[in-house]
Amino acid sequence: MQVKAMPLSGPMPVQAAAQSRGIILDQYGRPLRLSRVRPMRRAHGSYDAARDSNQLANVWAQATGASGDVVASPGVRAKLRNRAAYELRNNCYLRAQVDTRAMYVVGRCPRLQLDTNEFGGSEEYDRTKERSWQDWADEVRLGEKLKLAEILETQDGEVFLAMVVNQRLRSPVKLDLIVVEAARVSGQVDKLRRRHYYDGIEYDELGNPLNYDILDEHPGGSNSITTYQGLALGSYTSKPADEIIHRFRPLRAQRRGVSEIQPALPLGAQLRRLTLAVLTAAENVAAFSWIVYSDHPGAEPVTIDPLDVIDLEYGSGLTMPAGWKMQQMQAQQPAATYREFKREILNEMGRCLYEPANIALGDSSGYNYSSGRLDHQAFFKWIECAQYQLGLDCTTVYARWNDFYQFTPGALVWNKWRPGATEPHTWHFDGIEHVDPYKEAVAQQVRLASLTTNLSREWARQGLSAEQGLRRLARDYDLVRELKLSAPAGATNGEGSIQAAGWLMADRVAEAVAEQVDPAAIAEALAAMNSR
Repeated sequence: MQVKAMPLSGPMPVQAAAQSRGIILDQYGRPLRLSRVRPMRRAHGSYDAARDSNQLANVWAQATGASGDVVASPGVRAKLRNRAAYELRNNCYLRAQVDTRAMYVVGRCPRLQLDTNEFGGSEEYDRTKERSWQDWADEVRLGEKLKLAEILETQDGEVFLAMVVNQRLRSPVKLDLIVVEAARVSGQVDKLRRRHYYDGIEYDELGNPLNYDILDEHPGGSNSITTYQGLALGSYTSKPADEIIHRFRPLRAQRRGVSEIQPALPLGAQLRRLTLAVLTAAENVAAFSWIVYSDHPGAEPVTIDPLDVIDLEYGSGLTMPAGWKMQQMQAQQPAATYREFKREILNEMGRCLYEPANIALGDSSGYNYSSGRLDHQAFFKWIECAQYQLGLDCTTVYARWNDFYQFTPGALVWNKWRPGATEPHTWHFDGIEHVDPYKEAVAQQVRLASLTTNLSREWARQGLSAEQGLRRLARDYDLVRELKLSAPAGATNGEGSIQAAGWLMADRVAEAVAEQVDPAAIAEALAAMNSR
């Protein structure tokens, strides 16, 4: 018997036959069973907001991955500025909301307090220079300009403060501050091809601004200015960056600001539309508008054209043809829900300004004391953050003012002065008055007695420094003693009376200030009112 050797290379005949039919055999010649491999599903469905359903596709149809500068292009920002300015001119509520926030942030004017005693200065130096600064600030109306800058920053999204020389000032320091609207800082054609240039601002490689191109006139002025792709072109002046303060609150890594009230602009338009609709409905009823109709138009021929208008004389009657009736127009608009809808819209508009509902509405009728305090906490926290940033801008202005001041006649020169330097200082803003002064006074005493606060912080709540407040107290009570004013009748009688406690506190505080006692003694004097 002869055995035919199988070839070592290549598939065996059985395997070859199986492979030709798409069957894979194992080493024993049996068909190999393979588990079914299911295709892997796409993993984008793990987020509901990432699904492209019919309901959500239109909601985010305008969503884009463009950068902040591309989204806020010059043309888009110009359109938003114009619409925001229009809304601010015609919407009473929005105008009051923006003005109120500016008053909270700026107040009358930030006040400077120097403290150079530990750095080679003196009290005389601090008080003299503070008076010089305040005189200059009053002449240039610094507080008014800062409030205008805050309003423009909210309306346009950004504002520029230019520090210039004004020889017409009476102050020996000839520095002045000019508020420049965002529309005047615009890109110029001759610089558009520069690599680090964006909409009127030239930057270095690290993104630091170098120069600002400011148009000599506003684009919306009487003289015509050419526009090109949203850019206002005309004669301009390039200002170095150290003479310009650019104020804006970015939401992304962007170089120009967008109007802060732009989310509220559509809401303001909707509110006006509803107001006009409700007003029209009310006018229709008040004006006795009516229609004439007939249930049997073929009963008798009448010479009345369809949709014809009939004038009715005031105080007169009117006879109707046979089969014809008169019916007054009815107001079908939801006038009853107008108040609720209006409150919701205004509350939503105020949220982009971080204002609670009673400030946005100018109405606290639905509030109690606790809810009012709770709603204001977030708003006041935002005010503190905004005042901190405003203090940094004021420090920039003070540093430039200080450079001018050092060379004025009779100036007190700090021995550590150098160009652009400032002494140790603090900016004080107007305090926020408490709704219930008595409760706040009691809480203040408890905080001072438990050492959970200090006099500097408590005086800062009123917009003053502790040193200024205590010295004013001492001066006032010294004047009382000088004029030999006595305590009112009943103040020394009647143990535990409010008058007696008040005069006892006044005497102890005045003595503590005069003797420069430790602040703990002053806190003890303030707590004496409760003990009496």
